[in-house]
Amino acid sequence: MSFDPNLLHNNGHSGFANGTSGALRETGVIEKLLASYGFIQCTERQARLFFHCSQYSGNLQDLKVGDDVEFEVSSDRRTGKPIAVKLLKVKPEILPEERITGQEVFYLTYTPEDVDGNVQLETGDKVSFSMETNKHTGAVNAHNIVLVKKKQGRCQGVVCAMKEAFGFIERGDLVKEIFFHYSEFKGNLDTLQPGDDVEFTIKERNGKEVATEVKLLAQGTVIFEDVSIEQFDGTVTKIIPKVSSKTQTDPLPGRIKVNFAISKELPFGDKDTRSKVTLLEGDHVRFNISTDRRDKLERATNIEILTDSFELTEESRELDVLSAQRNHAIRIKKLPKGTVSFHTQSEQRYFGVVEKEAAGSISKSTSPAKSKEKVT
Repeated sequence: MSFDPNLLHNNGHSGFANGTSGALRETGVIEKLLASYGFIQCTERQARLFFHCSQYSGNLQDLKVGDDVEFEVSSDRRTGKPIAVKLLKVKPEILPEERITGQEVFYLTYTPEDVDGNVQLETGDKVSFSMETNKHTGAVNAHNIVLVKKKQGRCQGVVCAMKEAFGFIERGDLVKEIFFHYSEFKGNLDTLQPGDDVEFTIKERNGKEVATEVKLLAQGTVIFEDVSIEQFDGTVTKIIPKVSSKTQTDPLPGRIKVNFAISKELPFGDKDTRSKVTLLEGDHVRFNISTDRRDKLERATNIEILTDSFELTEESRELDVLSAQRNHAIRIKKLPKGTVSFHTQSEQRYFGVVEKEAAGSISKSTSPAKSKEKVT
């Protein structure tokens, strides 16, 4: 692949950030690296940018896949596509060494009454406290304990997207996705696929949270929602559009009105319907309520249409097979026999000679196109 720095919109300037440039710089991870070019996965947004090795400031031998880099975004005049320029490798933060000489380490006892607030402390939690001494025994214990920082535990989620060298996990604790690089997966990467349950540790890199030490969990470990045992009746007030629009961003576009003590509308999506018929506004339905454990959002699911929906319209709904499409449940209105015809008969008469007789009689259901007659 050839690359001409003069084709950049910044006039091919190859200088690097030295504190005097006002251009906005971004951060990312080296996703792919070849002899003269590579690709960067942005950490602030879901974007994958091309870069040429001539735009890297440093020894290329030290640059490898998975490294954090900082760069500016420009565009190639020839293609108009955004590319990364003025790359700098982000050095990992190294904490200063602290040497401790002659410091004594000791343990203090405490009771639940010594902890301020209704807080359950766990091993690894960071706390602040006062010390008090028992005048009779001389024993020292911790008092007025305040939780400063909770221990960073392992999180769980479900792999929701996989790209060439990275992926995204839908978190089980928040309605949020988190980025992970394949180098952080602890296992056989060939077995990992979207929908797998995983656990991971959240770390901050360049001001952004990423998933690290990703490990596979048993299928079904991560549960996002609870479905009610009780079923409810309601009325469809808004249907799911037949053709999805580019402006349609709501994953649950349908609405069902249910009469509780205070009537409310519940959203639903395409996968929430169990009926084999298309739902229309005004249909009476029965459903369960699903509650998301993360944000407590409720939606209607396992939706089935009730037969009293047809009493007013005197409709019947049957299963039909659409030509050149998969089996699909649709509304069917019965018309008088002979209303629909698949043939067009010409009014003009023609003359010809039978060259070969038809074998046997032709049934009414036989298509004329498959007849053995040939008219000249």
